[in-house]
Amino acid sequence: MDVTGLSLSAAAALLRAGEVSSVQLTEAALERTGAADGKLHAFLHVDAAGAMLQARAADASFAAWRPMALTGWKHLEEPGQRASK
Repeated sequence: MDVTGLSLSAAAALLRAGEVSSVQLTEAALERTGAADGKLHAFLHVDAAGAMLQARAADASFAAWRPMALTGWKHLEEPGQRASK
């Protein structure tokens, strides 16, 4: 499955369903970034190691059923719940 074209909400649904992991999403994004940046030169620096570290932490959080916020984004809550910072 090519996950690089998914919207954020579609990726989140697949994560909740256990059909894809944060590591898989991050690896795909890093691979696509690497392939495109040779032509585009859009990035000064790509912190692949940091991205993978955060992806593994997110997967561990999902496995422990403790949702964590996406870096730079407020936690996406179910309707009726308060948003966390």
